[in-house]
Amino acid sequence: MGRWIFKTLEFIINSFLNVVYPNDEKCVVCGCYSTRNLCRKCEKNIEFLNSSFSIEHNKNLYKYYSIATHKKAMRDIVIALKYNKNFNAASIIADYMEKLILNKKLSIDVVTFVPMAKRDENRRGFNHSKVIAEFLARKLNKPCVRLIKKKRITKDQIGLSSSERWNNINGSFVYEKKAKKYNSILLVDDVITTGATVINCVDELKKCEIRKIYILTASKSIV
Repeated sequence: MGRWIFKTLEFIINSFLNVVYPNDEKCVVCGCYSTRNLCRKCEKNIEFLNSSFSIEHNKNLYKYYSIATHKKAMRDIVIALKYNKNFNAASIIADYMEKLILNKKLSIDVVTFVPMAKRDENRRGFNHSKVIAEFLARKLNKPCVRLIKKKRITKDQIGLSSSERWNNINGSFVYEKKAKKYNSILLVDDVITTGATVINCVDELKKCEIRKIYILTASKSIV
């Protein structure tokens, strides 16, 4: 009986996501027909990254993972989601994230995401990092929960220098109290550059004394 209820709920969730984020069977990069949402020619242009990276900040070392460099096809996939509202792009990113998590044997309790200020999310109509996290959580059969809130509006990080990015984002996040019940958290975002955004989020989550916090982004850029 319990298994039947679980399967029914899973079907309802999958059906809902397929309606909200439909699959139009086109490559999100070049637009050609592809049942995989990304044709093999474009996939070959992704510069995959197979190792973890670290950022040092305030004498602390922060480890993170990125699927690929922010170039060519992966950059186009992120843009398709973020600016063109192509939610198939989020599904592609989530597929690659799932493979990395399984390959690296990362054990997590919950998937969360970098939040947006309410005004900015309303203007865009959605939070792209949340959409990726929702797709990924469904694939991993884990809950997707907002565990961080953005408490003030900041400038767009694009175009800012490294120091400007840190000054812009510092102190702009606050953790949600429900984060305290989790032991291992996966924090998802689209692009990491200096790491200012995700590290500020991680520092907030650390206040909850969470045992393990993983950082995973679609792509890795350089300012």
